[in-house]
Formats: sequence, structure tokens, C-alpha cells
Amino acid sequence: MLVLATLLALIAGMHPAADFRQVDSTPPTTTLLTSSIVEGVRVSSVTFTFRGKPVRALLVEPKRAIESAPGVLFAHWLGDPQTTNRTEFRADAIWLAKRGIVSLLPDEPWAAPNWFEVVRSTTTDAPDSLAAVARLQRSLDVLVATGEVDPARLAFVGHDFGAMYGALFVAVDTRPRAVVFMTPTVTFREWFLLDTRRPPVDRIAYEQTMRAFDVPPYLAKARFRASLIQFARHDEYVSAAKAAIFANAVPNRSRTIRTYDAGHSLAIGAATSDRRSWLADQLR
Repeated sequence: MLVLATLLALIAGMHPAADFRQVDSTPPTTTLLTSSIVEGVRVSSVTFTFRGKPVRALLVEPKRAIESAPGVLFAHWLGDPQTTNRTEFRADAIWLAKRGIVSLLPDEPWAAPNWFEVVRSTTTDAPDSLAAVARLQRSLDVLVATGEVDPARLAFVGHDFGAMYGALFVAVDTRPRAVVFMTPTVTFREWFLLDTRRPPVDRIAYEQTMRAFDVPPYLAKARFRASLIQFARHDEYVSAAKAAIFANAVPNRSRTIRTYDAGHSLAIGAATSDRRSWLADQLR
């Protein structure tokens, strides 16, 4: 057993690490497009700039500004085209705003039409993954820069790709203190290689490169104080074994793991209710 433990430690130490030192130090700027009152809270369509390109987002706030309000950054999934964008968590954000919490819901790169089949490729997955994490960091900068959010009371919620890139994000950005991961798996390689029409020229080299983004080693380094992990019992993409690996990699500091009688979308009331109430409790 001692030999096995030593071998596992050596393997963990040899795990390649990605270089996420790509933080933008310039003050973020936000452009307001539209704003309206919905269910008694303010829902605004905004844009901010990331590496010279505009990012669309929803900013959801209490109707009246609250000094030092908690803040939540949401990262949507890649799934139903209707919700593979900033609108997936709109209802969650409205519910939270009624309780004094400000949320930012940006479009992620995979919101682009045909992102998986056409936009991304195995030749750019590695640099695009670095950029996806930097983009989440920039999004959190934008949320804090609203001026009404307490930087000491921040949370992150991610689903699917949003959860996986979010796991890397919260490992390198210690500002979120509470995190929600929804139906993640443990490596990007297994999902990217589902695209059999455009395989990498050298699969072995590709897998070695993308191993630097395997999620568990980053989770082990994360400093958040509490986590809610939501899995689906009938998930067509994430097996129970992969779910267990992910969950076991999350530091056991106020860690809550829930599994629902649902598919990968987790589009059931119990999952939504648990997520909302857990966030409200953590940010109270």
C-alpha cells in the first residue's frame, strides 16, 4: 500500500499544468443595451469587452441598489440551443435578485452557433481552453465592477462545459467562496473527441496536450469554502463512475453532493430549488 500511495503521489506531481497567467489588468467597461423591470427586479442586457471582442451578458439586480450585495457569476451549458447562452439561468438570477443578490450571466464561447461541430477544433482546443478560463475571470471582474457587489461574498455556478471550465477557473481565481457544479465530467478530452468527423491528426499528442486541463488536480487546489455538486441519475454523457471521480476530487469543505432522477439538463424542479436555496443560504 505504501508503494501504491507513493506511485500515485508521483503521478499527481507529474501531471502537466496549464499556464493560466492571462489575466487582463485593465479596468473592465460595460455598455448598457436595454434594461427593464421583470418580476420586480431589474434585468439588463449589457456587453463587455474580452480581448477586443464584445461579450453579451445579462445583469440581474434588485430593483433598488443594495450596498455590498452578494454576487453570482453563472456559466451556461452546451445543450438545448434555446438555453445554450446567457438565458439558461435567467430564472435563477431573478429569484436571487428578489433576495438581494446580483448576478451576471454572460454568453460563453460555446454559445456560438455550431460551436462544437464547426467553430472549435482539436488544433485550437488548448489555447481556447486557456481563453475560456481567462474569460470567466474577466466576467467576474465585470460583476464586481458594478459597484454594488461585495467582493468578499461571491459565488459561481456552472453547468456542463460551464462547470468544467468553472472548476479550472475557481482553482486559479480564489474570489468565489461558494460554487455549484452541475453535471460535469473530469476531462475535456473525452467530450472533444466525441466529434469523430474532425479527429486530431495525432491523437496521442492531442491527448497529452489536453491532459493539462484534466479537472481533478485543479479541484484539489481550489480554496472555495463550500460546494454543491449536482449530478443526474440518467445522464447520457457523464457516467456514475466519472461523477464519483469528480465529486471525490472536490475538497471536502462543506461539500454537498446531490443526484437527481433526471437527464444531463437537470431541468427538474428539485435541482433548481436546491441550487437556489443553497446559494441564498451561502450568501446570506
